[in-house]
Amino acid sequence: MTKLQQSLTEKLYPMIENEKPIYKQMVEYLFSLGYLPQKLNNKGFSLYFVHSGKKIARIRIYDSNIEFAFKFYACKSVPAWCINSLLAECDMPFEDAGKWYDLSMKKCDNDCTTCGSVKYNYISKDGREIYKCTSNLICFSNIDVIDFDDFKKIVAEQHEFFMSLPPCK
Repeated sequence: MTKLQQSLTEKLYPMIENEKPIYKQMVEYLFSLGYLPQKLNNKGFSLYFVHSGKKIARIRIYDSNIEFAFKFYACKSVPAWCINSLLAECDMPFEDAGKWYDLSMKKCDNDCTTCGSVKYNYISKDGREIYKCTSNLICFSNIDVIDFDDFKKIVAEQHEFFMSLPPCK
């Protein structure tokens, strides 16, 4: 870890240590996988967690709020709390969460090239589909729904996928 990254970490911990313990657990787990903090210049204090040029998560602290976001598009199966957050990002009602299944990556038809040509793809039991660009991190504003053991499995699977790709330039 560079001096700057250490400084960012030292600034982050006091901001989250009086909050729910899961914040620090998640950050420490990301560090254990080799993800390092990278400052994001925007409102409040924000850090990306980056490994080999790939951003897997973000923590943002602003106006006494903490927001945690991460990617999970490479995961074969995810718990309902992940699907609920994805639906919220897509402005879908939570009551639809039980109707969605079959998380998969699908070739993206957009020409933006920011996502690596894949997108989150969900298909409902009645055949409806929603898509979300994988360049976006999925925000979990209600940290109480996150199960830490599930988080570790999800992040480990996404990390394994990232490490199978060539490094970003």
